[in-house]
Formats: sequence, structure tokens, C-alpha cells
Amino acid sequence: MSNTRYLNLNNFSYKIFFLFALLLLLSTVDIIPISVSYFLLFFNIILSVFLFFVAAKLSYIGGKDVLYVLLFIIPIYVSYLFNINSNPNIARFLLLVAFYPIVLLLLKYIVSKFDIVKILIPILISISLIILLSILKSLDLFEFTFYGSDISTLDYYADVYSRDRLLAINGIYLNQNSFASILLVGFFSFFAFYTAVNNKIGKFLGVFFLFIISVLLLLTLARAAIFSALIGVLIFYIFSNVKVYIKLFTIFLLSTLFFVFIYFTDYGVLFNEKINSAGMSLRDIIWKDVIYNFEKNKLFGVGLGNYQFISGYSVYSTHNLYLFFLISLGLFGVVGIFFSIILVFLKILNVLLFCRNDKLLLVFSSAILAIFVHQCFEVELDNPFKPLSFFFLLSLAYLFTRKKPELGK
Repeated sequence: MSNTRYLNLNNFSYKIFFLFALLLLLSTVDIIPISVSYFLLFFNIILSVFLFFVAAKLSYIGGKDVLYVLLFIIPIYVSYLFNINSNPNIARFLLLVAFYPIVLLLLKYIVSKFDIVKILIPILISISLIILLSILKSLDLFEFTFYGSDISTLDYYADVYSRDRLLAINGIYLNQNSFASILLVGFFSFFAFYTAVNNKIGKFLGVFFLFIISVLLLLTLARAAIFSALIGVLIFYIFSNVKVYIKLFTIFLLSTLFFVFIYFTDYGVLFNEKINSAGMSLRDIIWKDVIYNFEKNKLFGVGLGNYQFISGYSVYSTHNLYLFFLISLGLFGVVGIFFSIILVFLKILNVLLFCRNDKLLLVFSSAILAIFVHQCFEVELDNPFKPLSFFFLLSLAYLFTRKKPELGK
């Protein structure tokens, strides 16, 4: 392939990636009709397959990648076959064994070819637009029409809001936890942008949006996302090469500000009311039920999509990614998944011990650990086309492909 065609293909690939990332985040908002969301999801699937084949054509998928993918998918496939008579969800199966590897490998290709700031641009644009619309909605400056998967979903949230049980902002999403997940993506995306950009305007924009996102994240009262972001920041700060006395002073200052915010404003009252009214939000009961069912299906699980917890008229997921995989796939089915998690932890440990001067690598490592913590209370990494999963895979791609990109202009 000539050098000109090579460059043209890479530049075209970036445009496809830009569209892919932009639509992936914006398609999740609850102010667009469900039919449009499904169309955008289908369109993104096509774009992801296209980028995957570009990466393969340019030899950015090697034998080691194929080996890791096989180790990941074979146990899942065996578990799926064992549960075939119980009709496991084929869409979930394909998302795990086909599209998870596809999205990760195409992101490795993108990370290896382009500067990280350029890669983050469509994500930052999407997050900024979501934040703007969410602020307009939260301040009652504009009334949006919300769409749910069915009428019962809309009725459920209408009942929740009428009883004032959700004492939190939810932006342009029906649920504040969904909004919080987007803000978590935005927080670490702008953190990475601030770390990577070299001009004053970029630094200012990074700080400005980090402040706005931090405030919005606190106002969602989404405890898992707030706690995860805090964990990520602490990991970055503890292991970065900033001088110890500066670390201690900053941690003391932030702790003092947080204490004042909690105890001397209405936020502390709202947060306490949220904890007292919601508690674990049935998570403790759900987890006990998951473990009970797992005891009866240890080796191969109950099949993807076959576990549900029903309370009254409501149906709940496991609210824990690791328990979701365990009950769905069993001990044998999760071998590849947990092996992959161990590899990621070993890579991050290497970064924390030996690559502390690389602040951008440290940001993405901290983001991955924060998302791992977040998934102890939610289930979002089951689908690579969810924003949090997409950013998680992008962070992994950067972690394992930290060479200087060939293109970045």
C-alpha cells in the first residue's frame, strides 16, 4: 500500500471514529425516541466493524491479540452452549464474545495512530453538550420530553419524582445513576485532556469542566460514582511524582472544603436523607439472592440474561458486574474474564511502581481502577456500546498501547 493511500485511510478512519464516539455517547440520552436510539446503536455497530477491518488490514491486530481474545471468549462460549436449552440472551452473548474484542482492538488501533487529545475531542464535545442540556433542564430553563423503553418505565419514574424519593438531579436521563456514569466518563476524559494539552486555553477549559462536572456529580447523589471518582483521584495523586508536602496540603485542603460542603450546606442534609431513605437500594438483598442461585449453578451459571430479581412490580439486575458474570456464566465461564482483569491489575501495578512520571498513563490507570470500583455497585461493562464501557476500553487501549502515535496532527 502506498504511503499516500496509507495516510488517507488513517485520516478517514479518524473521521469514522469521531462519528462513532460522538454518536455512542449522545445516543444514550433519554430525550431522544427509543427508535432513534436503536438506529444509532445499529449504526455504531456498523462503524465499529468497519474500523476493526481497517485495523486488521493495516496489520494492527497480531497473533498475541488473537490469543488473548480466544482465552477470553472460549469459556464464555462453552458456558453459553451448556445453557442453550434455557435460552440465554444471544444479544448479550454476541456483545461479549464478538463486539467487546472488536471495540477494544479498534481502539488499540486508534490509540496507536493518533494523539490522545485528538482522540478525546469527540468525547469532550458529547459530554459538554450533555452537560449543557442537563443544566438547562435542571434549572427548569427548558422542558424536555423523556422516552423510556416502555410506558411502565416512564410511569415508574413519574411516580418516583412525584413522591420526591430522588432528591438529586438526573440531567437529561431518567435515572440519576445513568447521568452520574456519564459524568464519571466526563470527569476522567477532561482530567486526561487537562494532563495532555499543552496550551493555557486547553488547561483552563480542562479545569473549568472538571469543576462543573464535579459539582454536577455531587448533586446527582449517586454514591457509587462519587466514591469511584474520589478513589480515582486519590490513586492518581498518591502515586504521581508530586512532592509529598504538596500532596498532603492539597488533600487537607480538599478534605476541609468537602467537610464544609457536607456539614454547612443543604447538600449534607440531602445526602443523609438519600442514605436514610434509599440505604443499599435493595443491593444487599439482591446479592444474597444471587449467591443463593449461584450455589445451585456453580460451574456454568444460569445463562446470560436469565437472572432477574423481582420485587413487587420492579425487576432489578444484580447491581454488581462481577456477580452478574458469576451468576450468568458460572465459575468456568468467567475464567477468561477474571484472567483478563488480573492482567489489567498487573499492568496497572507496573504503572504505579515504575511509570509514575507518565501522568497521562497514570490518569487512565486511575480511571480503570475507579471504574472497577464503580462496577461493584452497577452493571455497565456488560455492553461495549455503553459510554462507561467505551471509555473503559479506551483506557485499556491506552494502557496497553502507550507508544508515541504515528499520526496526531
